[in-house]
Amino acid sequence: LTYELQSFQVNAKRANGGKNVDSSLIPLDTQVKCHLKPNPQDQCVDFIIKTTNESVIKSAILTAEHLFEGESSISYEYEATPEILLQLKPEKDIGTEMQLQVLVGHPMGVQYHVFELHYKLPKFSMYEPVQTFEKEPESSVVFLVSERTLRIADWLNSSFNVVYEHDKNSSELNVRFISIRNQEPLHILVTPENGGTITVRVDHMETAGEVIQDMCEYMQVTELESTADFPKEFKEFEKVLSNVDDRNKIRLQLTAEMADSSQTVKALVIKAEDSRILSNMSLMKSTYANLYDVNRELIGEYLKRSVNHTNLLKSLKKVNQMIQRAARLRVGTAKTRVITECRNAIKTNKIDKLFQIVKTGSMR
Repeated sequence: LTYELQSFQVNAKRANGGKNVDSSLIPLDTQVKCHLKPNPQDQCVDFIIKTTNESVIKSAILTAEHLFEGESSISYEYEATPEILLQLKPEKDIGTEMQLQVLVGHPMGVQYHVFELHYKLPKFSMYEPVQTFEKEPESSVVFLVSERTLRIADWLNSSFNVVYEHDKNSSELNVRFISIRNQEPLHILVTPENGGTITVRVDHMETAGEVIQDMCEYMQVTELESTADFPKEFKEFEKVLSNVDDRNKIRLQLTAEMADSSQTVKALVIKAEDSRILSNMSLMKSTYANLYDVNRELIGEYLKRSVNHTNLLKSLKKVNQMIQRAARLRVGTAKTRVITECRNAIKTNKIDKLFQIVKTGSMR
């Protein structure tokens, strides 16, 4: 900083004396601005960095957690320009703080100043606002939040890449988005019924949970009940539960068969040993041959059981994921209750109650 100050002082003296100034210095009012722009063609968002005057950018280094494979990205221009572009493709909806180091200099200079900036990437930056959908989402989740629509509009501006100006006199809010990542529609509707009803229409429960959790965190909502309706995911969930039931039946059957085979092995080992003691070699050879066949069958049954067990674990993992997604549609004690009651319903084999818990948040 001392060196930079001295350089400016020398330049000022040269300018006052009519001499040429150092071309490596940039104007004192130079600033670096950043903004995001949706890019549906490349399925990403363009992060645009530009200067506020004729100064040029040679390179930009961006560092952020959970955004890049190596947590950083660098863009280097062969010909320095006033504007530089980085493409961001977050695989999941995440909000993160980005640190930037931008090399800015004079167009004719060879030395560059480093600008250090911070930029908050909105959690739902991969969603682009639209006016209408080709097809409205079939699934939805409804909940009550006694908050002013202006407060919800502030959350939209914070978590989405939009500048939403809400009418102060209106008690309704209606916005639509399309995911740049997978063209998934997202519809958020706020109406004044029952003190403030919010409907989130989206076909994936995980996305709905992310929206609800982020909204509640922003508005500091600690308790939230909701009613969910996701027909496609419920249908897939029903198939998974049926698969778990079938795998459990197969597991019990294989276990019983292996227990019988184990008893047969023990009996054949004793019989072969008795034959050896009695010097009945022909019977001993015949017994060991039978033992070999039973043992081979036992190994085959074990392999079947191992494959069945692996598939059962995969299905149980999907069941647990569904429970977690259903829980994220609620906040506070309601979230904990959904997890507890869902697991109890599975233990007691009350599958019909399980769907009721996922939909309404309670077994009652």
